[in-house]
Amino acid sequence: MSIEPPMLDVEEWVSRVAADPVSLRQRRAMEIVLHSIAQLLPKHRLYLMGGVLMGLVHKSLRQTTDIDLTAGFDTEPAAMPISA
Repeated sequence: MSIEPPMLDVEEWVSRVAADPVSLRQRRAMEIVLHSIAQLLPKHRLYLMGGVLMGLVHKSLRQTTDIDLTAGFDTEPAAMPISA
C-alpha cells in the first residue's frame, strides 16, 4: 500500500510572512530553490525534511534558512552473484 504525499502550498507558506520583508525575501528564495530542484530532478525521489517541512505541513512558526533534503533510491544489487 502506497501513501500519497500531501500537496504542499508553497505560495501560501511564503505569503504568511508578507508583513516581514526579511522573512518574505528568505521564503521567496527557498520557493525558487525548491521549484528549481523539482524541475531539474523530476525522476528522483527527494524528501523534504526539517524546518521548511514543519512550516509547510504543520504551519509551524519556526523560521529556518536552510533546506533539508534526503534522497530515495531503488535498491539494486551492487554486483551479480558469482556461482562456483
